[in-house]
Amino acid sequence: MKSIEDGAILPSGTVFHNVSLSFAGIPNAQRRVLRSRWVEQMLESTARAEIVFVDPDRGIEGAGARRYGRDGPKYVYLDDLSRFWRREQSLIIDQHLILGEEGHTEIAHRSAELAEALGVHRVWSLRFRRGRGRVFILVPQRRNEVWMVQRLVAFARLWLGHFELIDSSHGWTDDE
Repeated sequence: MKSIEDGAILPSGTVFHNVSLSFAGIPNAQRRVLRSRWVEQMLESTARAEIVFVDPDRGIEGAGARRYGRDGPKYVYLDDLSRFWRREQSLIIDQHLILGEEGHTEIAHRSAELAEALGVHRVWSLRFRRGRGRVFILVPQRRNEVWMVQRLVAFARLWLGHFELIDSSHGWTDDE
């Protein structure tokens, strides 16, 4: 996130909430309150944002993620994302692919979970093809969908070979 903030990639006026959450040394009894405060601060600092970019260490909660467990802060949770969505904010989520899982399978699974949690019909993913595996999942609000998708398609075509664009509603990729 810091490199995105420092790189002036996003428009001026972009708000960054760079407050990390850690449970290191925090007793279990205090973790719920600490996380709740952190989420409220994040919601407050992004209240006027049109698009919210979420960059958890590992991505969207998985089967083994325990919200108040030691690794809980490494994930974003579907109910947290739904709070942004209900405020009519578009979402971009940085998702790290799980080692050993087929990338398209995991992307389809995560997209379906997100679509169900938010009540949307379409989720876009931009998969970075190099390295371990990273996907940027986009869920645009209807008013942002056209321009966000146009920019996605242009970006994917410009960086063809490095990124793959996936439309979860139709299974379309830019390779077809």
